[in-house]
Amino acid sequence: MISNFLQTVLGWRALTDITLIALGMFFVYHTLRRLGTWKMFLGLVMAMLAYVGANILGLEGITWIFSNLSHVALIGIIIIFQPEIRKMLESSVSPARREPEGPEHEGLPMMIADALFSLAKIPCGAIFVFPGRDPLERFLTGGVPLNADPSPELILSLFDTHSPGHDGALLVRDGRLAGYGFRLPISKSSHLPREMGARHHAGMGLSEITDALVFVVSEERGLVSFFKNGKLSRVPGRKEAVEAITDHWKATASFLPQPEKGAKKWTTAVELVTAFMLTILLWSSVVIGRMEIVEKSVETPIVYVSLPANIALSGAKPTGTRIHMAGPKSQLDSLTADNLRVRIDLSKAQPGKQTFFVSRESLNLPKKVDLLDADPSEINLSLEETVDMEVPVTPQLVGQPRQGWTVVSVAVKPQKVRVVMKKGEGEQQAPAVTTTPIYLDSLGSGATIRCKIIAPPDAQPSDKPWPDVEVQIRLMPVDAKVE
Repeated sequence: MISNFLQTVLGWRALTDITLIALGMFFVYHTLRRLGTWKMFLGLVMAMLAYVGANILGLEGITWIFSNLSHVALIGIIIIFQPEIRKMLESSVSPARREPEGPEHEGLPMMIADALFSLAKIPCGAIFVFPGRDPLERFLTGGVPLNADPSPELILSLFDTHSPGHDGALLVRDGRLAGYGFRLPISKSSHLPREMGARHHAGMGLSEITDALVFVVSEERGLVSFFKNGKLSRVPGRKEAVEAITDHWKATASFLPQPEKGAKKWTTAVELVTAFMLTILLWSSVVIGRMEIVEKSVETPIVYVSLPANIALSGAKPTGTRIHMAGPKSQLDSLTADNLRVRIDLSKAQPGKQTFFVSRESLNLPKKVDLLDADPSEINLSLEETVDMEVPVTPQLVGQPRQGWTVVSVAVKPQKVRVVMKKGEGEQQAPAVTTTPIYLDSLGSGATIRCKIIAPPDAQPSDKPWPDVEVQIRLMPVDAKVE
């Protein structure tokens, strides 16, 4: 079993599977950590580890609980993490962005840094927004489109207290001043100090739900800060502001989350290794569980196929059997009474008593699943030769026509049907085949009635099912002249 496990793990499909799951787990963790809900994610990881441990140790009770509550838990996770899931889906399909390159844009980060500290020196409150890969349109309200070339004078004038949009945010996109006066969503977290005002809560709010970089200048204290991934960082000087802007632009062009400024270089590596270790542990527990050899019993119906046209089953025949199987748990879990059938092939059957056996071939079991036993394992059948004949259909007329009327003609369509009977009985006499009752006293001058066929139990239709029959009845007054 160990050799089979290693062979499975080292296959290219397994390695691809593990890599994709680990990267997805790493991406989910970084997104939830930025949104401040990473503790819930750790709770889910602990639940997952508990399931893995129960699966490895064979704790049937815990495994049963997890298996039966998984669908309900999935719905609960979707409801609880609805904003985070939408955020992750948006991030996964958002294309990488690049700021325009060229001499005219090389000085933009320094120009923004100069404007930030010039406003802080006054002091004058301001908010600068640099979009990431996430779309911002549904989070920004108000605002005035600008689409102007950046200049120090224009930037300072936009945040002048006499400017109508000075309390809003300035949007810097594609190396241009895209608009100003935008209102940002307020943060719902309690991470900010109490002395922080509305601008800081707005900057935090946008950075929590998008990957935008937001600079905030405090109007009271003249301090410069920036928000990224829901975290506040102080900006002591112009150099740090320029680095924050350039780092943000570099991160925008990458799919994987970037290490935070000031974090140790090995932090991301440790997180990636942890994600791979958790994935390998989960994946291995699933594979070991699927490779485990177990036994299973299932009640299975019996179907009889390919019966020759001149042979009929007579007497009682088994309709089901209980089979006992052994094989890998993953394959046995997929075998149920709904998709298992014992198929008894009667294509070579001959008249008389015959015995058929329940086998792997009649069940069509997977290669690695063995049939241990069946109850019953032998199917004893009585088969008789049949004869195919054509017999007339007799309409079953009940009662008399109403007073003063008489039946003139009765026509049946079809007049005859083909019947299959046991050979001995068929040679004695043809069976009586009639229609369902037709009550004459309920008819007027005539009618066409659609009827079913009634035949003896031993007479079976040659072409199943029995066809419907049309009976045309014509009546007329007794004293009328028949044409």
